[in-house]
Amino acid sequence: MMWNSEGKTIRAKLAVLLPIYLYCVLIRLVPFIVQVDPQSTLYPWNFSILPALAIFGGIALSNRWQAALLPLIAWFVGDVSIGAITGHWEWAFHPTLPFVYAGTLLLVCGGFLFRGRPFTMGPVVLTGLLGAVLFYLVTNFGTWLIAPYQMYDFTLRGLAICYWAALPFFRNSLISMAVFLPLLLTFATSWEEAPATENLAEPQHA
Repeated sequence: MMWNSEGKTIRAKLAVLLPIYLYCVLIRLVPFIVQVDPQSTLYPWNFSILPALAIFGGIALSNRWQAALLPLIAWFVGDVSIGAITGHWEWAFHPTLPFVYAGTLLLVCGGFLFRGRPFTMGPVVLTGLLGAVLFYLVTNFGTWLIAPYQMYDFTLRGLAICYWAALPFFRNSLISMAVFLPLLLTFATSWEEAPATENLAEPQHA
């Protein structure tokens, strides 16, 4: 099955996606294991497959609850692991977690728009990029809003400064979405094409 002007539908098994979710958790731990400064902009923070996987799961997993819960579980397990590794449990259970989870669910809902109906890659990737924008807006609004941080004034200027400070992370989120979502869609196409290709290769007996 190939991408064409009429589009296509895809389905993915949970067993295929679980190792990718596990990879998402493990790769989040790398900078904390090697003790990268959390304030450093040299490390590619937010360059992650997880947001793209949230959209892809919304499209491809037949069970909506699995599609919604798996990325949240991946976030939670990653956060707890970071707390265990560093001893900074405030990094695991911080006040902005609800905004992170809300932003993630928005990505899953973006995937739901394409469930069970033909689509082409362009609209999905565009939706992914818009989802990355929403995630950036929601999570950094939470950073500005939550009083315990006391990092920014509760003014429009303070909100603008908050968004400005997060631009390097937002850039990495956009790049990762533009890279990983097309890869996931392409791999899904390959998975579905493989059986058909094998059947075509079988010799025909008279």
